[in-house]
Amino acid sequence: MKLATVAVPKKVLIAGKWWKLRPFTAQERKDAPTKGVGSCWYGPKMITYHPRQHKEEMLDTFLHEGLHAIFAERSYVPPLAALISDEKTIPMLVSDIMGFLKQVADVSLKEGKS
Repeated sequence: MKLATVAVPKKVLIAGKWWKLRPFTAQERKDAPTKGVGSCWYGPKMITYHPRQHKEEMLDTFLHEGLHAIFAERSYVPPLAALISDEKTIPMLVSDIMGFLKQVADVSLKEGKS
């Protein structure tokens, strides 16, 4: 299966708070080779991303940055290993991650080579 589309809204609700999503500026795109394809800004509650990514990579970027935002909103601190068996935290994370992905990505799957 291959991903066919990724629709990106201007904002998403993460743990009850609105976070803005915006593509990198021209300067951020220039810096992307050394700084990555996404960033999470806690103060302004904003996730920035490189707009020219393969669809699967874009979803990976949103999940990565979304987890940073979820951890910030839920006040998690490292090490995360202690949370793995926490049966109160895991369901909350699953709910937050799925809610985030449903807002960020309108994903259509079609048959094709992996």
